[in-house]
Amino acid sequence: MGLSNMNEKDSEIGSTSPIRYERDFDESPSESVVIAVSNVTGKSITPEIGSDEDEVAALSPLYEAIDPDALNTLLTPEPGEQTNCLMPFQYEGCSITIDDDAVTVTPSE
Repeated sequence: MGLSNMNEKDSEIGSTSPIRYERDFDESPSESVVIAVSNVTGKSITPEIGSDEDEVAALSPLYEAIDPDALNTLLTPEPGEQTNCLMPFQYEGCSITIDDDAVTVTPSE
């Protein structure tokens, strides 16, 4: 699915408008968070090995903000069910809210 509610102004790095990333069917909740935050901040998901410059531009590990296994467990419903769970937290200077279907990323000012 990918980013939605996004116009050219919102897609600019540095925008403080909330961005909604609709989760793909085969993505875990933690994968969706990392992809969404990477898209909004412009930071790489993984640093390039041997390059200090790229390490600065890479996302910090998600586990430094929230337990990815717990996030996946809470937001991965059994087949045919919904979790009805809404999980807010902070990651990479952004307010994150994740539910069954999407991740909303609001960059801080």
